[in-house]
Amino acid sequence: MTPGRDRCDVARSGPGGLRGGAERAMRPTWRGAAGALAIVLGASALVACQKPADTTAKRTVAPAERAALVNGEPISLTQVARHAEQRGSADAPVSNEDALAELVNLQLLRQEAIRRGIDREPATVEEIARQEVAVLANAMVQRYVEESPVSEEQLTSEYEVQTASLIGKEYNARHILLDDEQSAREVIAELQGGADFATLASERSTGPSASQGGDLGWFRANQMVPAFTQALLGLDVGSVTDEPVQTRFGWHVIELVGVRDVPKPAFEDVRQQLRTIVTNKRLRAFVEELREVAKIELSDSN
Repeated sequence: MTPGRDRCDVARSGPGGLRGGAERAMRPTWRGAAGALAIVLGASALVACQKPADTTAKRTVAPAERAALVNGEPISLTQVARHAEQRGSADAPVSNEDALAELVNLQLLRQEAIRRGIDREPATVEEIARQEVAVLANAMVQRYVEESPVSEEQLTSEYEVQTASLIGKEYNARHILLDDEQSAREVIAELQGGADFATLASERSTGPSASQGGDLGWFRANQMVPAFTQALLGLDVGSVTDEPVQTRFGWHVIELVGVRDVPKPAFEDVRQQLRTIVTNKRLRAFVEELREVAKIELSDSN
């Protein structure tokens, strides 16, 4: 159905509206290596305890790979391309020329900070070290993912695990939303007299689903506000509420169209989500292995 007030009228707020319960259950908890790292390491910030990189060290870039020299400091073509990709988007791409101009400015600011000794200030040293930890940790995650591909058997096994929890029912219903109780009772009387529900919904309902004959599609019962759910569960398929149902959105006349078991998503439709879930689990196990052999000393202040 067309998004509109009907979804908010009868459903608790949340992503996905009234549809896609199975897909939502399969959603990964992170996307990409950076997200994986955040999940694996937890919400706390990475605290660096090692010597930070030397901010004054000069990199060597072959002339053929060099986009510019800034006071003798090279900017590579790879840096320019990556910066353009990171700064731009499909709707607003950044040219290599603009990216290079930004990198030159950044390099000049970096050099001035070093000249003034800012790179040796404790707060800056700590931040540089923290950034180094984050970069290397993310690189390790990328390398682990590349070196440990997920097998088809692991995907199939995870699919069974994930879909096993998709139990329960989904309901298909139509409703006619009205502003007052008297109007709702009049509609019920017309329906009991043989009027067509979809036609009345199109003519009388104040919600956007009126254009679809009041159709709300398939949804889980717990996605509805309590009063709507209670009335819905008291209906047989094909029956209509014989009393108006009041919610904070108005007065509803409800018809239960159908009931079904929650459908499983097709394996191919969730293949990438499954790959993400499996990789996430394996990354957690990998980090736990590292913790088991590491010497970790926590200070009393933690």
